[in-house]
Amino acid sequence: STVWIALVSVALMLTVGVLFFGVQLIGRTAPAALLTLLVGIGCFAALGLAVVALAPSQSATQAITNAMILPLAFISDIFTQGELPAWLESVGWVFPLKHFANALGDTFNPFETGPQFGWDHLGVMAAWGLAGAAVASRRKA
Repeated sequence: STVWIALVSVALMLTVGVLFFGVQLIGRTAPAALLTLLVGIGCFAALGLAVVALAPSQSATQAITNAMILPLAFISDIFTQGELPAWLESVGWVFPLKHFANALGDTFNPFETGPQFGWDHLGVMAAWGLAGAAVASRRKA
């Protein structure tokens, strides 16, 4: 159900973006955007399952998730753009959120050429997703 909620949320945000904020959908990058969304959703769902598997309780799961996602969002260009020290910028590139944001952002950039498949970004997200799935499956087995 979380995947469906994510897809509906994306569709709603795209609709609002197009109608009210001038977001342009680019046909040649639509396959890359869709693949990026699917890999990102899979990655973050697997990481969520890993957190659930490792957390001692349901309330701890929420606390752990919030404690991780907020700092990661700051160093992953979600809340800021290029205003971080270089070392912190480098730390952001280790985690999948920055790769997701950059890969998806590239698919909406009308000045980029080509289909905009960010294979390097997709690879990092896939690796994190596989690691999260492995942790979740080993802990719950």
